[in-house]
Amino acid sequence: MRRNQDHRIPQAVDDEYRRDRKRKDFPQVFLSIVFPELEDFVSSILGVTELKLLLELPTTEAIANCHLTRLTNLVETYSHGRHGKEWAIELRKLARNSIGVNSKAKALELQQTIRQITSLSTEIDLIEAEIKTIVIESDTTLMTILGIGYTFGAVLHKIRLDNVTN
Repeated sequence: MRRNQDHRIPQAVDDEYRRDRKRKDFPQVFLSIVFPELEDFVSSILGVTELKLLLELPTTEAIANCHLTRLTNLVETYSHGRHGKEWAIELRKLARNSIGVNSKAKALELQQTIRQITSLSTEIDLIEAEIKTIVIESDTTLMTILGIGYTFGAVLHKIRLDNVTN
């Protein structure tokens, strides 16, 4: 049974990464409509801080009208203290002057996409943990090669198993 898993998991990870990558492009499409200025303001439009903030406040109107104390608390919490009141003030000013469209439908779509990204990221983490377990249990010497991680090690291990069985 374990051997069959060795053959299937690398493909499953590859499929999950492809699906996740496609979904990660979705927020950028929505944000170019809803809040186009945000991309130049943040270091990563798909950062944890940004995604959590957009899940909570998905439109420029929601950000612009958010009480500064609440916005600051959200920013500080989601960024683990990296951003504070000044960042929140700049974000709110940017939202107030945004040319973005305040569409509840687009906001809802954006929130749903962020939830999907979060869910897929969790699934990928679980798959990678299983891959790591399988590679460790296989006791392969491939992991002694510098630069070989568990996922790539699993792929190489699968190739090696295929060659041995054929």
